[in-house]
Order: sequence, then structure tokens, then C-alpha cells
Amino acid sequence: MLTLISNHIVAVVDSTIHPTSKPRNEQSRKFNGHYKAHGMMTHLLISLDGSITAVMTNIDGSMSDATAAHYNTCFKEILGNRFALGDPGYNGVPYVISGLRVNQINSSAHSKFDMVTRSEQVIVEHVNCFIKKCAVLSKQCKFIHMPELLVACVFIICGWYNKRSFEK
Repeated sequence: MLTLISNHIVAVVDSTIHPTSKPRNEQSRKFNGHYKAHGMMTHLLISLDGSITAVMTNIDGSMSDATAAHYNTCFKEILGNRFALGDPGYNGVPYVISGLRVNQINSSAHSKFDMVTRSEQVIVEHVNCFIKKCAVLSKQCKFIHMPELLVACVFIICGWYNKRSFEK
């Protein structure tokens, strides 16, 4: 089954949070319970060659990966009848083959699938690492400026990443 599906997997999807200062209003929409911080999410679609195919940002920090993916018609349109690989947080998203949680691995086939999906996730983690190394989007710093400036920073850094990748 993995071979049959793998011919249709063309990308990897993931989200990352950018901590922001506590907003004056609608604080619950910006608060991420997992990271225990207010923030904005960025949703990335990374091709298997490692380049950023699409970015969706300025997503409320409280939104889960799967919810953001359900509302993200752009990624679905880009993929067409193909799939993206995602971590277990994308379970239930029609265009994402999600990885398994530890308690779901109960056979050798599940174990092999888990090993393959985790190795493919490395592609997107390299991109996330690059983004987070930029001081303005680091998880250690809170972005204190307008959301529009944070969106601009995300797009500039993603463009820089692609330019840098193609120059190698």
C-alpha cells in the first residue's frame, strides 16, 4: 500500500507558530495551548525537493494544524489529486497522509510506515529551522509589531530560503 500511495505524495505540510505579544482583544483566538503563548501560525507546503511551494500565514494561534489545513483551499488546489505528507496533527485532512501517533503503531507495517513518514518530515523541519533561526521569527522572541509586518517577514524569509536553496 505504501508504494501505491507514495507515487501520489508530492509534498510535505507543516505548521509553525510565531510568538507575539499578548493582544488587547480576542486573546483566546491568538493563544496556543500547546506552546502556552499567544502567536500567529504559518502553514507551509514544501515540495519533496525541499523548496517552499506555498505559504499561508496570519492564522490564529489557537487553530490546530488540521483545522488550518481544512480551511486552506489553496494547498488542496495546488496538490490536485495528489497528496502531502503530514505529522499526526493533520489526521482527518483529505489531502494529507498523516503520520501515526505512538499509540497507533501496533504492527510491523505500521512501524515501517511510521519510519518512512518521519524520515520524509525532515524536509519540512529544515525549512522550519531556517525560519526560526531568523531572529525576528525565533520562538525565543515575541514579535511586538503589527501583524502585517509579521506576515511580510514570513514571506521575505520564505523567499530568501527558496533563493538560497536554488543557488546551491
